[in-house]
Amino acid sequence: MSPISFFADLPPAIRIVVIVAVALLGHFLVQFARSSAERILARAGDPTLAAKVAVARRYPKFATITSLVVSALTFLIYFGAVGLILHEVFPRLNLAAYLATASVMGLAVAFGIGRRPTGGPRPETGFSPHPWVRPLKPNPSSGYRSVRVRPQRITG
Repeated sequence: MSPISFFADLPPAIRIVVIVAVALLGHFLVQFARSSAERILARAGDPTLAAKVAVARRYPKFATITSLVVSALTFLIYFGAVGLILHEVFPRLNLAAYLATASVMGLAVAFGIGRRPTGGPRPETGFSPHPWVRPLKPNPSSGYRSVRVRPQRITG
């Protein structure tokens, strides 16, 4: 008996518990791999600093890539687990439609995050592509700069 046929013969409630357990195990393995890499790299440096801080100071690119990969893998693990659980609860659910819908929603969120709510200058540079938009002081509560728009006379 293969593991796939054994899994398919289980009742749906047990399959859901197995899916959740495998997702949690995958999450902990990803976190363990990240913390192990940080500990290995931190040992070469200052022993008084915490591992995450030491790696971020000595290897900032590695810390950024590690954070990105860990976040992406964690998202994929839970996204897949939710899809499989939904398929167990609703057997007629098309997983391709689930994936397509989530992809479109992810793109919408990504494009929404990329837009600045003020429409003004970029907070990190203060540069504005329009000559009539002037940046003011940074707003500490939101992190964005306020803008003041000079009225323009339209001629022609």
